[in-house]
Amino acid sequence: MAGMFSTSDRLGIVTGLAAEARAIGSASRLNIGLSAANPTRAADAARKLIAEGATVVASVGLAAGLDLNHAPGTIIIADRVVAWTGALPTSGPPAENPGFSVAPRLTTALAEAHGDGAKVGTLVGLNEAVTSPDEKLALMRQTGAAAADMESHIVAQVAEEAGVPWFAVRIVADPSNRRVPPAALAALGAEGDVSVRRVLKALARSPGDLPDLLSLALDTAQAMRQLKRAGRVIRAEFD
Repeated sequence: MAGMFSTSDRLGIVTGLAAEARAIGSASRLNIGLSAANPTRAADAARKLIAEGATVVASVGLAAGLDLNHAPGTIIIADRVVAWTGALPTSGPPAENPGFSVAPRLTTALAEAHGDGAKVGTLVGLNEAVTSPDEKLALMRQTGAAAADMESHIVAQVAEEAGVPWFAVRIVADPSNRRVPPAALAALGAEGDVSVRRVLKALARSPGDLPDLLSLALDTAQAMRQLKRAGRVIRAEFD
């Protein structure tokens, strides 16, 4: 990836959580905006980053795995991003999803920089969290996407409208066969923070979620380690 951008380029990254932003890290020509899993905030963050001088924007963070072959921690370099705006499917045949294409030179450079462990593929952007294995596998069948997140489709659209280059790098956290329990979603605060207190309150209402929550925590820890790695690769270009 070295040399892909000029020394005057500035990168604006949109991610969902404060923990993701910390894992990505800071650089002299890098700013980060948080969506807190809110599509309106994601769009506002992307536009604000561009208004403040970003000449490149990106979606970087964790993702839900859709492909059974992608374990937690798999780095997905997007070559295309599609948007899913309707109800989440549980079945159905492949559908036409033209989406947004990443500049091939960026996809190639990112894949080379991240090494053999990175996979190039399609991301699908959602306006709500995908939590069940049936929904994940149906999304893969209908879109061909390797993973799903809640920022990439919005970053792509805002960037295309503004005429600035963009890319997306997402790390699989929950794999396609992992159920995401309600307690995990309850943890997310309005500012992209994760609260243990909210998790415990949700578990008190649904104690049966504990095994799934513990498995998800282990998967997410692996994904966060890889997100830090991806952050180092990206920061090197903008420091």
